[in-house]
Amino acid sequence: MRSTVAAVLLCVIPLAGCTPLATYPPDEGGLGLSTPSLEPIPTVMAEAIRYAHSRYGSSEEFAINLPAGTPMAVYDRVIMLIGDGHPMQDPQEYTYHVTKVRVRGRNVKVDVFYPRPEGGYQFATISFQGDLVRGYQHERTRPWRTLDEPPGPNYVAAETPDEAGQQPLASETASDPPRRH
Repeated sequence: MRSTVAAVLLCVIPLAGCTPLATYPPDEGGLGLSTPSLEPIPTVMAEAIRYAHSRYGSSEEFAINLPAGTPMAVYDRVIMLIGDGHPMQDPQEYTYHVTKVRVRGRNVKVDVFYPRPEGGYQFATISFQGDLVRGYQHERTRPWRTLDEPPGPNYVAAETPDEAGQQPLASETASDPPRRH
């Protein structure tokens, strides 16, 4: 029995003492230690979108827009965790925009623009409390009065083989044969 308790404590104490600190995207002048593919960044982005959609969303198909520079693999992970959605590619799509994630141990804050039922977008900070057993539980939502608009599409799709090939020079068009020197 003592060995079981000791083994559990050896597993739990490092987890409790090793609380992550992350900000994505990193603040200007910050250490830049945050990587969006490392947990809990994808999980809390998914939790924030899932919460906003369950609370304020409609049955309409939705897109997600993550901070600029977020890799495609993170979009895939977030969509898989949500179980719905697709990357935003058209500014007119019904979209949930994650603009910043701050993880301070078990306390997490995610800045999100979500569609309002009456039209337009609401900017809010959605806070979660992390728990080793229950995951991230919604703590509060703080809507902000701001005139800011959500960002445009940040998703950059992978190049297709045709797009990766050489493109003709601007001077080489069908009506203009290439010049020979």
